[in-house]
Amino acid sequence: MKHKLLFAAVIAIALLCLNMAISKPIEAAGPPEGKPKQGPANNSAKVDITIDDAGNINVGGINLAALGMAPVDPQIATIAKNLGAVDLEVQDSSIALAVQGQQVVQGLWTPEQRQNAAALAANYGIQLVPGVQARVEEWVSSSDFDVTARYSNDGSHAVELSLSKPILVDIASNGQLAVENGPLATGIHPYVLQQIRMGGSHALACWDQGTLTTSVDGAELPTLVLNPAGVDIIAQALGLPINQLGTESILNARVGVDLSLPGGAHRSDAACGE
Repeated sequence: MKHKLLFAAVIAIALLCLNMAISKPIEAAGPPEGKPKQGPANNSAKVDITIDDAGNINVGGINLAALGMAPVDPQIATIAKNLGAVDLEVQDSSIALAVQGQQVVQGLWTPEQRQNAAALAANYGIQLVPGVQARVEEWVSSSDFDVTARYSNDGSHAVELSLSKPILVDIASNGQLAVENGPLATGIHPYVLQQIRMGGSHALACWDQGTLTTSVDGAELPTLVLNPAGVDIIAQALGLPINQLGTESILNARVGVDLSLPGGAHRSDAACGE
């Protein structure tokens, strides 16, 4: 099975991306009034962040205290309680900040203006890697991102994710990992990389509402379709948190991974769920 290891690697990365892509709609501050209308974005994400009385931060249904993060200062927790909910929404044409559902400030921008602002920031030593900056513009121009930070003792909702644009993942010849053209402080063991490269140099994976499609070097692999009832049984038997987060929400998520290894190249026309 020539593509076995590469297929497994793609599935693992796709599941990592999916882990945060599950939730019911966020019930915090609603859209600010007066926001300019625009058509549905090709990519959308909603991130819910909460702070409780003890100062614990909960992001996307995950309590960061369980990961070793200390609570915030009590004064910050008090400020969060007084503010109630703060919402930041980023779109191609605007960026808006609202508190308790009331818009506070809004900025209107165009791709050219964003490029001008980036050039000005570079003059002061604030600059992203060119590849990362270009990718950020691709996402902003085709997406609707909504981040809500609010006070709550009930935890946060998991992230809602619907992305037609695959997430770029690169593995260099030395095993260095990069996501969206940004290098990570981690890598893959040379032996493992060698085994993965035996399967090919490029792979695509798309999770679209319970259906997983994959391809390696342009060759499509068998499609996997999950049955919600069966998923519930397995999750309960293994004690997985999938039931707490909601099987329906998991199956409604959409996210793709475009994996490139040495000798491979990302597909410019790659899309998930289209």
